[in-house]
Amino acid sequence: MTYFVLAVLIAALVLFALKLTKIAIIFIAIAVVLMIVLKKMRSGWTWPGR
Repeated sequence: MTYFVLAVLIAALVLFALKLTKIAIIFIAIAVVLMIVLKKMRSGWTWPGR
C-alpha cells in the first residue's frame, strides 16, 4: 500500500508540472488520508461498525 501512496504523490507532481494544480491538490489530499488510515490500521485501529 505504501507504493500506492508514492504513486499518488508522483502523479500529483506530474499534474503540478502540467499546471493542473487543483487536481494535484486533490491527489495530495488523497495520499495524506491514505497515510493516516494506514498508520491507524497498523496500530490496531479498525473500521467503525466492524
